Amino acid sequence: YDTTVGVSECPQCNKQHEVTKNDMPKSGERNLVEDQENVDFYGAIDVLRIIAWLNLIGGVLASIICFSLYLSEEMFSDPIFSIALFVGGVCSCVFLLVICSIADSLIGIRKNTKIIKERMIGDKQEEETGIDGP
Repeated sequence: YDTTVGVSECPQCNKQHEVTKNDMPKSGERNLVEDQENVDFYGAIDVLRIIAWLNLIGGVLASIICFSLYLSEEMFSDPIFSIALFVGGVCSCVFLLVICSIADSLIGIRKNTKIIKERMIGDKQEEETGIDGP
């Protein structure tokens, strides 16, 4: 039983593949369309990345200002406070960037498991009915 309906060029490998009824090339490659909820998550992740970098810049600038006040002796300031501001800015930036990385990985895992689940369901239907796709 042939379910081929045409030929399509794969955007990832630039080779032509026969396209089946469920519009999936035989190589297993598939054009992925991002869900609207994933786009929303990516927006939130980008905002968190911006906050992380601003936190780093703010911490470094605050530590420089506090250390310059200590050197000029205009105001009472402690060099330990400057070091603490610097380390706090760097550590909080790294922490937020790690959270962004974890969120990116979770979105990727969810997409890939969704694709695998769809393929498994399609393979099971094909075994039961002998017809590829719905």
